Amino acid sequence: MDAAGFFAVAHAALPFLREARGSLTAVTTAATSRFPVRDGLSAAPKAAVEALVRGLAAEEGRYGVRVNAVGPGMLTDGMAERLIADGELDERALEVTRGNIPLRRFGSAADIAEAVCFLASPRAGFVTGQKSGRRRRLRRLREPAGRRWPTMRGPAPRIPRLAR
Repeated sequence: MDAAGFFAVAHAALPFLREARGSLTAVTTAATSRFPVRDGLSAAPKAAVEALVRGLAAEEGRYGVRVNAVGPGMLTDGMAERLIADGELDERALEVTRGNIPLRRFGSAADIAEAVCFLASPRAGFVTGQKSGRRRRLRRLREPAGRRWPTMRGPAPRIPRLAR
């Protein structure tokens, strides 16, 4: 329902968005880039919505329409609140989850609303086709045992110009 519903809304709104050079922002999930256990059935349709966001941004940008997504992680309200109250998430699981968040705290629905409002505002006038939200940590690359990464020595390579 997520992808079909988003497409139906976007399709119906496009003439008005084009006329106003407007913005469309979808709320998805951080689980589309990091699949938590028991969240696949929720994450997969939202990943389809994110693909639609990127596609619509590419197609509709020529009309001045911006399309973005916000993919929140764990929030203090909503479903997480219920899972904590039901005992499905114990303190140890919550600490592990907090450890994967750079700020070491959970967000709130108000935090997500602020991000959506920013993306819909003229202040984000050059932002389109993006997903804001939790990103995977960058892992440091290690050199293979006994070998060194190749390095560039001397002047930078010359890049030929394209003929006009």
